[in-house]
Amino acid sequence: MLLQFSVENYKSFKDLAEISLVRGPTRDHDSHVVKAEKRSGISGLRTALVYGANASGKSNLVKAIADARELITRSPRSGQAIKNFAFKLNTESIRNPTKFHFTIKVAEDYYEFSFSTGNGYVHEESLSRVTRSSQYLIYKRTRIEKNKYSVESDLKRLGKKDKNQLYYEHEGVRENTLFLNQCVQRNIPSNIKQLQFIDDVFRWFDNDLIIIFPDGRYGNLEMEIQLEAYQKLYSSMINHLGTGVDSLESEKVSVEEILEKMPEQIREEFMADVEANHSYLLSASKYVRYLIVADNNAELVAFKLNSVHTNEAGEPVLFDLDEESDGTNRLLDLVPGLVNAVRKNKTYIVDELDRSLHPDLTRKFISHYLELTEKSKSQLIVTTHDLFLMDLNLVRRDELWYTQKKRKTGESQLYSLEEFEGVEKNTDVLLAYRQGRFGGKPFFPKNIDLEDVSE
Repeated sequence: MLLQFSVENYKSFKDLAEISLVRGPTRDHDSHVVKAEKRSGISGLRTALVYGANASGKSNLVKAIADARELITRSPRSGQAIKNFAFKLNTESIRNPTKFHFTIKVAEDYYEFSFSTGNGYVHEESLSRVTRSSQYLIYKRTRIEKNKYSVESDLKRLGKKDKNQLYYEHEGVRENTLFLNQCVQRNIPSNIKQLQFIDDVFRWFDNDLIIIFPDGRYGNLEMEIQLEAYQKLYSSMINHLGTGVDSLESEKVSVEEILEKMPEQIREEFMADVEANHSYLLSASKYVRYLIVADNNAELVAFKLNSVHTNEAGEPVLFDLDEESDGTNRLLDLVPGLVNAVRKNKTYIVDELDRSLHPDLTRKFISHYLELTEKSKSQLIVTTHDLFLMDLNLVRRDELWYTQKKRKTGESQLYSLEEFEGVEKNTDVLLAYRQGRFGGKPFFPKNIDLEDVSE
């Protein structure tokens, strides 16, 4: 679970911005809380909704988490500089590092992982295990000079041999790479038993933190639909959400026809990369993709995902996904997350949840998620403009967040509804928001002078 994320000096966030999914003092919608198993544990929330005007920082919050995840899970090439994320509208900030900080729950334990980057390299990185009242440092890596870092650790249980190996591995990590990543790549958790949990922390970022952008596609849909259980589940959900689609079907298509449509160079590069027992996704248009599967002998088989409707004679008719609405295709990217959130403990972050969706459908999606995941530890964090979700009959006060940009400096701010006094269970938060009480609304500096435009 994600309990807290903060970022500083990242794009429009000049100062520290923090979103927390730790349970606040409100006791409404108690089913939205994942309660701590131990007295020393921390209770978390299953949902967070982030509102704000266009360009106020909502998407930058999601991008910050995505960029941090990329640096954690993907090792840059040798000599490849880390991208500069700093706030550009301040001459001091642009020279300072960007700081990322996560507090997460993995299995029954809690961890804080933080790092900072700038000028193309890692400045500092640390991993700690925490409880409500204590914290101990697993490791801290601090840059001293080019290609040289100091290392600290409170791991007193490590023997001399294991400590020496840990420090030796630190020495070999490049400036553009996080040690957490290298621990897993070099099998340190397997070689040092006391550090096995490092692999669990990494796997949370790699497997359990899933980010969906407005134009992002769910990569496993075509593969999962090959399984009958998933095909029935996804078909039922898409139909239940009122799309008019009766079911989803994977159609076997000609590999030769797909390859013939490719430019020669791309086709040659693709065929050169084909390996036995591997699968590949090829985009044919905005929504149509082909799943190409190589068997044990590297022989290729291709499939295309279709929607199925029923004609007036009661017969099934296949539709290309390009023939479906943007809203239906958006749901095809969201529904797998909803299903997997029920079956597995995942943290889904969706930027612009309501893109191409009717407000009633967006609310139904959120209410479905809250109902279906009541007994799970999954989370759904979304940015949205859908004001009808801003309802204390649907969500808790500590699940509503707002971004606002300072007009003079261009800085984004992030804050929770919990920070405002006088908000009660029966408060019409939508009305209060529209009146400007909570900020986070568009600002229009002046009217357009139509005489100037006509000239």
